[in-house]
Amino acid sequence: MRFKIFVKKVNTGVIDEEEYVKDITDPVQWGKETVDYFNSTLRPHESPREFIKAEILDEVEASPEHDWTKTNFITIIRGKRCWDTYRCEKCGATGKRFGLEEGIRPDKNKIKCRGKK
Repeated sequence: MRFKIFVKKVNTGVIDEEEYVKDITDPVQWGKETVDYFNSTLRPHESPREFIKAEILDEVEASPEHDWTKTNFITIIRGKRCWDTYRCEKCGATGKRFGLEEGIRPDKNKIKCRGKK
């Protein structure tokens, strides 16, 4: 599920929105629990937060499997490192395979496939 949570900084009144893609059923509960956890681990310079609301953006569940296609013609070599670049045909995420590794490492922590470009 893709959703946003809206959170207010208690000391300043500033409202921030944060977008997430998570495999959850209730973004309101998840948002409240996340803010409660953040507040329970505050450092002296941090302002407590207040959960305002959650807004569902896309209810399509994330498919955990990417459909990778190699995007470079020949393997890239820089010094002693070599890699190939990939793009998911389902969601457009990018990744790399280094050397002879079997798996592809998604860029920007996009572990699960969202299924849409």
